Amino acid sequence: MRKTIFFLLTALPLQAQLPQQVEGFASILEAPGANSRPGVAPLDFRGPARGHMTKPWWTTGPGGRLKWKTGHVPVKQETEFAFIAASSVLPAELSRGPKARLYVNGTPTVEFETGQTRDRVWRNGDFELRYEARRSEWPCSASQRQFYLNGDSGVYRLRVPASSVTAGQPATLEVELQPFPEWPNGWFMVKERTDTLVETPQSLAGQVRQLQRDVTRLGELTEVLAANQYNSLLESREMRHSVIYTNGWRHLHPAHLIRLKNGDLLVTAREATEHIARDGDVIMLRSRDQGKTWGDPC
Repeated sequence: MRKTIFFLLTALPLQAQLPQQVEGFASILEAPGANSRPGVAPLDFRGPARGHMTKPWWTTGPGGRLKWKTGHVPVKQETEFAFIAASSVLPAELSRGPKARLYVNGTPTVEFETGQTRDRVWRNGDFELRYEARRSEWPCSASQRQFYLNGDSGVYRLRVPASSVTAGQPATLEVELQPFPEWPNGWFMVKERTDTLVETPQSLAGQVRQLQRDVTRLGELTEVLAANQYNSLLESREMRHSVIYTNGWRHLHPAHLIRLKNGDLLVTAREATEHIARDGDVIMLRSRDQGKTWGDPC
């Protein structure tokens, strides 16, 4: 007797197609914001690199966005653009910084917070922006925010649907700061790095060198903190540390010490809300007892 055996075939779930990877920076189109001091390239996690900044939010308008082109998109499908960028270090009194809006080919996609020290993800419909924190700075542990525009740097990965790209063409990305009256010095900077998707021996060596610099700086700051915190336990020296002037959170610039002809000491300095600010004042203190007490210069 002949037997017939039937096999029931079930469809196995297909693995979701991964987005194609495209270099997120190829060339700058518009960089309306001021860059760092001439001859000083800001740092990111790979080392020094030129960057292009946004304008302050109150000065932006038509044509005022930071704009750049990506690499060419191979085919029309879901795409992930990867680029290296940095944003401003937040003052200690702020827990959240200014937001920025990211555009793809003129269409607003995702809003994200600047000044991030950890990995973050922002989503809006079919658009997703991931930030991979690689190098973070802090208000009291790094360089002045207005002089050395290093900031918090890392890799941004923007995932967009197929409808937002054109095969064989680059995309245009734009960033614009959103209003943030609480603090006027926020910024976002895209770096001139066109090899985000490729890790070469040269790029890895740059990361190692930058890590070495950061570790050295960390050791210096630790030594300064220890010397101030535990000075009574250290070997004694013929020096006396004393605070002669402070004014809350206001920034005090390096002071000038002058010895007058009669032996009195005169100290002058400038203070303001920030290192660079228009609300600065000049203070002057005078000591008539070789620095033991300080008061009005008159």
